[in-house]
Amino acid sequence: MKYQVIENEKALAISLSGELDTVTAEILRELLNSLLQKEKKQVVIDLSGISFINSSGLGAIVSASLSFRRDGGRIVLCGIQGMVSRVFELTRMNRAFEVFPTVQDAMDSF
Repeated sequence: MKYQVIENEKALAISLSGELDTVTAEILRELLNSLLQKEKKQVVIDLSGISFINSSGLGAIVSASLSFRRDGGRIVLCGIQGMVSRVFELTRMNRAFEVFPTVQDAMDSF
């Protein structure tokens, strides 16, 4: 998994690409924890470049979302498509998150 971080005055967007699995989920956890400690509390996770996600990847996103909410922050998602969309639907996580079609739409929600 690779990632790119983009920040504006309202929020920070993390664009992910590749696979979000057991190994890469830990990288995402560490990244999101570091943002929370740096007071970056409005985050968009762009999943448009993710071709595979498993329960570890999903768990990293859910766990981080709960941590951000506890600290008064918010994580929203965008770009969910293909197999990743199917995983979110099967687990009903698409109901637990605000999901936007694009990064810009998600950034504008803050």
